[in-house]
Amino acid sequence: MPEADVHARGGQRRQNRHLAAPSRLCTRAGRWHAAGMVKHIVFWRLKPEAHGQSAAENARAIKEKLEALRGLIPDLLSLEVGLDFERSDQASDVALYTAFPSREALAAYQVHPAHKAVMPFIAEARSERRVVDYEV
Repeated sequence: MPEADVHARGGQRRQNRHLAAPSRLCTRAGRWHAAGMVKHIVFWRLKPEAHGQSAAENARAIKEKLEALRGLIPDLLSLEVGLDFERSDQASDVALYTAFPSREALAAYQVHPAHKAVMPFIAEARSERRVVDYEV
């Protein structure tokens, strides 16, 4: 029988003998997930005015357009859009958090027609964009 996987959980180590072979599994929120999930996070600062609207109005429109992508794009596991309330010099106006099962799924999201349709609106409204993509 293959060697059992050992995972750290809450500072305690335990063996998972129910797994038939060593695998790349980890726990998140008490559930088992395949390791290697990809996170895609974007922050935008918006122009004071674009599309004939204020930055606050455009932030709400961007949030609505991005949230409408849920259920349209395969392998988009999670999508969350936040609007800044602090309004400090260091803050961005809009944050996007998404999760995908793989780098390939992220690449497919980037060229998906529904995602591409939102991009021109955001590009016109933004003054700055920061992005980070990483695996967990």
